[in-house]
Amino acid sequence: MAHYLIYTDGAYFPEHERSAIAYVMLGTFPNKEIRRHCQTVKGESSGRAELKAIISGVWVLPEDADSCTIISDSKYALDACSGRCTRFKNNDLLSMYDSIIGGRNIKVTYCWVKSHNGNFYNELCDTLCNKAINDFIINKNK
Repeated sequence: MAHYLIYTDGAYFPEHERSAIAYVMLGTFPNKEIRRHCQTVKGESSGRAELKAIISGVWVLPEDADSCTIISDSKYALDACSGRCTRFKNNDLLSMYDSIIGGRNIKVTYCWVKSHNGNFYNELCDTLCNKAINDFIINKNK
């Protein structure tokens, strides 16, 4: 069995009525990037975008995963996923998250990092979100 690190980020761009989500997944032995993903989604809040980034990452965990660490700059998303706060909104996304994790019986650790503070993979996820929205703008204007 294996442990994976999943760095995530989500952002809302109200001027474009779009959100962007991104994750980067690392295997831990050795720390090697396994996959990365970014995309835009229509009109979501920042909180929903952060949750969707986490869901996207855990959805594609390899079959051998028995544990993972989710690393995010969103205290809200980490607290909501871990159950450290009362779930009074975004229950549709949180139910989806619970189903993925519970269905595979994966042990999850949650780690908060300060945004825009030099953490390489957190910064990379932020860059991927910006790339996704920029690609959306370019393609929309073609």
